[in-house]
Amino acid sequence: MVKYLAPTISIILLSFCSLNSQSISARAFTDKSEYQVGDYINYAIEISHDHDLIVFKPSLSEFAKDVDVIRTDEPFIEETQGVKKIIYQFIVSKYDSADVTIPSIPVLYQLGNDTTSLTVATNSVQFIVRTLPVNTSLEIKDVKPPIVIPMDLLTILLILLAILLLILLALYLYRRNQKNKQKKVEKKRVYIIPPHVKALTELYALEDKKLWQQGLIKEYHTGITEIIRRYFEDRFKILALESSTTEIMDQLTRVVLSKEIYRTVNNFLNNADLVKFAKYKPLPAVNEEMMKQAVDIVENTVPVSFENSKREKVNV
Repeated sequence: MVKYLAPTISIILLSFCSLNSQSISARAFTDKSEYQVGDYINYAIEISHDHDLIVFKPSLSEFAKDVDVIRTDEPFIEETQGVKKIIYQFIVSKYDSADVTIPSIPVLYQLGNDTTSLTVATNSVQFIVRTLPVNTSLEIKDVKPPIVIPMDLLTILLILLAILLLILLALYLYRRNQKNKQKKVEKKRVYIIPPHVKALTELYALEDKKLWQQGLIKEYHTGITEIIRRYFEDRFKILALESSTTEIMDQLTRVVLSKEIYRTVNNFLNNADLVKFAKYKPLPAVNEEMMKQAVDIVENTVPVSFENSKREKVNV
């Protein structure tokens, strides 16, 4: 028993000595002891320790509640004769006069591979923040007078050159704008197709399709009546596309039409209704008569102004 106890005690003593042999120290300081309100205060924490120790960066903002931490600079590291020195630098500020005390800041570290965290604390740091002296008997002025920047000859020449270039650019743009205004812009001619010309053109195009000859009788009668209904809307300004045959004939009574044309319109629309709604299959002669009636309706309701212009052309 004694034989195995002696080595065990030796190992424990060696481990205890190795722990005690690890050294670390931390101190905090500022560059001055007195500042004015708003000054940047250089606060630093210097940590010296053995290489075997793992030291963690201290957190200043968590413990220094009386100051504002403006910036944290990169740490300065120095190694000499087995001792590592790290200096953490902070820029802090205070925006009111006071006697400030930054308390001791804990620094966490570990021994080698041991994950147990140990702590060493810095000293507290005290300094004074004073306000600027104010003489209330004097006139209120700016904190600092305006800065007058002397101008050399080169600067003056560059400014004059820039002004000259701006003037030339303005003249160029003005003249170009005037030339554009003087150019004759060709007016776009808008041709308004008279309702009867449009309707006749559509009727002849429908006739060329030869729909009823291909067995598309309903499509033929639907197309031809839609052309005439649209012609009535454009020519007489009545509601024809969505009206029944009776409603269209009632509206046409208020239009000056000959009795013959009125009867032609009535027969034309009734025949179209038979095909569309009664599934009536007209003879080829009836289909041809529908086209003839549609053309007669349009040609016999052409406005007087167009008829006169036709006559004048013939006389010439």
